[in-house]
Amino acid sequence: MDTTEIDKKKKIAALTGVLYYLKNEENEKKMQTGLKTHFNTASPWASYNRQSIMQMRSLMQRGTIRRR
Repeated sequence: MDTTEIDKKKKIAALTGVLYYLKNEENEKKMQTGLKTHFNTASPWASYNRQSIMQMRSLMQRGTIRRR
């Protein structure tokens, strides 16, 4: 292979990596803003239910609660 061809491939790979990183950053920002608005408008009952589900899940993972 030619050195210019290798340099060209390296540049393309670098640009692809940067574009992928920027796209992921944009998606994370969208998800964070979406989550904030969802949790801010949730009722206290929804919050309680989420907490109880997470608590039950952690108890199951620890093995404190056994399935029958």
